[in-house]
Amino acid sequence: MSGLRFSSAEGPSCLLSSPLLLLLLTTTTTSSTSTTTTFSSSFSSSSSSSSSSFSSSTSSSTTLRRLLLLLLLLHLLLHHHHHLLLLLLLLLLLLLLLSLSLSPRSILSLLLFSRPLSPAAAMACAWNNWLATDVLGIAFRSCDADCTGAAATDALLALHALWASSRAWRLASASTAGFSRHAAWVTSCNCVWSAVGTLFWLQPAGERPAWFERAWRLNAICQAAVIFFHWNVTLDLLAAVSSRELPWLRRFSIVHSLLFAAVVALGECRFEHYVLFGGSNITFPMAPAWILLCYLCYSFKLFRRSDGRGDARKAAALHPICCGALAGFVFWVGNAGILLGRDAGPAAGIRCLLSSLVGRELPPRAWEEMATFHVFGLAGNALLFHCYEEISTIQVRLDQKQAKHASTAWLTVHLSQEREAHEKVS
Repeated sequence: MSGLRFSSAEGPSCLLSSPLLLLLLTTTTTSSTSTTTTFSSSFSSSSSSSSSSFSSSTSSSTTLRRLLLLLLLLHLLLHHHHHLLLLLLLLLLLLLLLSLSLSPRSILSLLLFSRPLSPAAAMACAWNNWLATDVLGIAFRSCDADCTGAAATDALLALHALWASSRAWRLASASTAGFSRHAAWVTSCNCVWSAVGTLFWLQPAGERPAWFERAWRLNAICQAAVIFFHWNVTLDLLAAVSSRELPWLRRFSIVHSLLFAAVVALGECRFEHYVLFGGSNITFPMAPAWILLCYLCYSFKLFRRSDGRGDARKAAALHPICCGALAGFVFWVGNAGILLGRDAGPAAGIRCLLSSLVGRELPPRAWEEMATFHVFGLAGNALLFHCYEEISTIQVRLDQKQAKHASTAWLTVHLSQEREAHEKVS
């Protein structure tokens, strides 16, 4: 055991980063798995023994994952001395224990490559900013003083998400399926994400308080949770439309959200690069969901409600799934504010309108690209959350009817039946 000896100055961090320990743990994991397999096969002749051995194997695997996860968390704690690290570790614990999809070998890989992650984090943020501004010519500049518009609109986003979250959790509590619960988590994480953003956007007179770094990194970690749950909503929606399950993409959602959280929380990514980096990453889970909603609108002609049941105003309203498809276009108007900057496009137009309303010219920082992005984000969220509420309601109704929709395209089936009933009536 002389190879595992460490000095008092280094502490146990040297032990945790030792390749010999990693090799030892990998060998232990492999031998434990083979022992469990041998144990199970030796008792395969008896059904009761096989059942108990399978239960023991599952329990051992889960326990091993949790032990290795704790080792990973301890390793990060000892190697990355950062004031927000505890929040990152809690996020890692939440995401991994929610799914338990990562094998012990995968956790050991994270353990092995977590140490050189910090310089790579700075490179990822800087490269994304260079690609956006220097190559693509995006005119975005991060507001650095008196960002009253961005702070006020982020507060409105948080209040709306809080209201939507209360409605979403009411539906989620009545359902055992995944979509309604993941949609409720999306609204809840959006609420916290926007509430934290309200704290650091203001920056009066360009002064950043001591907690500024903590606040925006906490905001980024909240965004990582939003990314994770948006991936799950998208995958649940895909299963509801086409009965296709993509377990590899669910694993990718965990890796994506964890990597994003690590990049922004390890201390090397700058605030000026964070907004564009976060915007480009959240596009990945939201774009496929928007495409699926557009597909449903086109396939089933979901432009008006067909179940008004005598209520002319309700029957004339847009179908909620059509609202979800329209949300993507609204979001992109807000994105145009980011792409064109504060001196042109939607940001400049809204600032001129507000200046005429208050009777004086507002400075560019009072209403810039982030405020514009938040306003259209609020409108897009209202449409999208309305769509999610409708799909969750359909799921709850199917649960109450005890319909077998776990392995079928239940949303497609429901919309088909709804269209057939409407055609019979008309």
